Amino acid sequence: MALILRCATDSSPMVRDSALSLIAKCMFLKPGLEESCCRAILACSSDQTVGVRKRCIGLMKEVYAQTSNQELKLAVIEQLLQRVTDHESTVAAQARQALEEMWFSPLHSSFTNPAQRTPQSQVSLENLMNLMVGSVKRNEGVIPTFEAFIKHELSPEAKATSLNFNVCKAVVAAMFDRIVHDADNTDKSTLQSLLQSITLFSKANAKLFTPDQLETLHPYIGHLSNADDLILFRSVVVIYRCVLPYLSTSHNTLLKDIQNDLFKSINQAASAKLDASTDADALGRVRSYIRIAGCVGKHCDLESFRSFFAQSFPHMKATSVAGLMVDFISPFASSKYPPELRVMALESLGAVCETWPAQYSAERAREALTSVFEEDSADLQNIVLRGFLAFFSIHEGKSEKLIQSKDTSGDNEGSTRLGGSLKASENDGAAALIAQHFLQQMLRAALSKEDSHALTAIELIASINRQGLIHPKECAGGPGLLGDKIDFEPRKLDISGTPPEHLLLSRFVCQNLAYFEYAQVGELLATVTCMERIVGSTGTTVAHAIETDIFPVKIDSTGERMEIDGQTSDNVSRPVDPDNLKQLATAATTLSMLWETRTYLRRLYGVSFHSLPKESKAGAKEATKSLAKVPGTSGDRLWDAMSKNMACLESVEGMMSICKEFATLMSIDDELKIAANDDRDGHDSTADLGDMNQVISASSGPKSGKRRSSVSSGNAPKRPRQKARGKNAKKRGSPDSEHDGEFD
Repeated sequence: MALILRCATDSSPMVRDSALSLIAKCMFLKPGLEESCCRAILACSSDQTVGVRKRCIGLMKEVYAQTSNQELKLAVIEQLLQRVTDHESTVAAQARQALEEMWFSPLHSSFTNPAQRTPQSQVSLENLMNLMVGSVKRNEGVIPTFEAFIKHELSPEAKATSLNFNVCKAVVAAMFDRIVHDADNTDKSTLQSLLQSITLFSKANAKLFTPDQLETLHPYIGHLSNADDLILFRSVVVIYRCVLPYLSTSHNTLLKDIQNDLFKSINQAASAKLDASTDADALGRVRSYIRIAGCVGKHCDLESFRSFFAQSFPHMKATSVAGLMVDFISPFASSKYPPELRVMALESLGAVCETWPAQYSAERAREALTSVFEEDSADLQNIVLRGFLAFFSIHEGKSEKLIQSKDTSGDNEGSTRLGGSLKASENDGAAALIAQHFLQQMLRAALSKEDSHALTAIELIASINRQGLIHPKECAGGPGLLGDKIDFEPRKLDISGTPPEHLLLSRFVCQNLAYFEYAQVGELLATVTCMERIVGSTGTTVAHAIETDIFPVKIDSTGERMEIDGQTSDNVSRPVDPDNLKQLATAATTLSMLWETRTYLRRLYGVSFHSLPKESKAGAKEATKSLAKVPGTSGDRLWDAMSKNMACLESVEGMMSICKEFATLMSIDDELKIAANDDRDGHDSTADLGDMNQVISASSGPKSGKRRSSVSSGNAPKRPRQKARGKNAKKRGSPDSEHDGEFD
């Protein structure tokens, strides 16, 4: 079993696929192996190979049907829901079909014909409801894919739309029964998951609900006492926003009651007055009211009631209800208020602007958002960036727009292709404003951190580029490659810590760059070029410092020590400053790991120096071609090499050794010399990577500013002219010549 399980992580897709089949057979023959076998199957469900993912979907469906372990069923559901939005359409279709056959198909007959309903079918319905709610409670990250699945099953595209509708309507009814009868015995977290699950169905089809069920939810927006109530309030508002527009005027009383409760909450938020003497309870209430105002502003269209608000707020300057909310929320983002109020104000402000993008250009909103970036508070800045990202996801069509304003919903001209392209919308103006005014703050966040905040900033910059909101040159050098983080100034390198922090960061970045999935030649080209540039330029300075400060003699072009008075440099003692040695060893280790990563990527994708595309029309076309990995190539050797390099700093001998190896590498590797020359001459190494012989010939001629050989300093003996090599001879390059030889 250990061997079979290990094969499930093999580099070959065919081996992984065969291993999964064996794992399933072993598990069904011997149920005691269920836990370890299912862990392997679940891990492979996001495999990069389509065939393996499809195999996992079929196996997970069988596991779901046979197991009685509730946690295992929830884990299977979680993985299947993730595959519902798979980028491969056939995988997504198979995942949807599997979930439909697991959830809906067994109940089709029971809930289509009431006469066929049995106690067993009711138990099955209860179990289905528990699994749905449990999956949301287990991981809220499945909510978007869960919602996509329900929408598809109730759409005309599904084969059994009407049958699925009957089952979903029964599930919703069962959820409301749980709220009514077990509310006192249900903890708040389960009740929250229950309401979140109901919101999924409300977004999918409002006809699944009845007015009596909506009446059941009414108390959750009228009686608020703590933070838990606010979470429930948010879900109820979402449900009302989706379902209430479909109620007839015969339910006017319910609609009026709900409207009055929402107005009451907004009025309380707006009339709050705070000063230095305000106690914690009052701050908590204001925080709650700010959240309510933001939630209502995001999910409800109250613009038709502007006259009502104008009477309640006679000093109202805003021309819309959304503007009124923004005017009252924005001041609480000021630095004079406690952090908890500021956090809630920024979240609510972003929520309102997400639905009403014209408010991004409002003076108070713009001032509140700008002031956050004038302070050194990463948490507050990240809240603003997340709000921008949520808005951009709507602008790019990746998520739904919650409210369709009336001035655009009936615009027939804008629905045509020509009309839609010529007419600017509020979304366009807000997106352009964000890109123009906050791009520098995004770049600063992307470059100054290595955490989730930086990731949010990078996602925003990518979205701005995709939409063409700015010229690409304005941010092309911003995040660049997470490889630029490795570059450093040798004499300013911080060596405090064991090991130094920069070395740990470099290892982290190198390992990520090595194990990323590169889809196109251009992506790999950019990564490899960046690595070669850093090692070629910074490595020259480091190698020169090593030969000057550590070794008293030169290293010849063959990598051998030149002799002085019959002694090699290894036998010549010379005092070395410990801090200087550690600094140079740290620099050499960092650059060596980067070069090892570059060599591994070339070997993994079978890319030679000759095959990288030029910057021309033909090269641009070549850059978009897909990449394929060389079979049998693994990253174990790279991992071991990095571990060995990191261990060099544990002793003086190790530090001397890594310095010696790096100096030798810089002395004999032709490709490093070319990268260094290109960088010194201001030449973009990606611009001319065509014929290797042409590049070497160009770099060997006299050039102004051309560097001397990094270690030999020009006085090493000339290398003898090599004999013609056979077809299978290996190229002399980096110390890992057995690897580089594969690319000739």
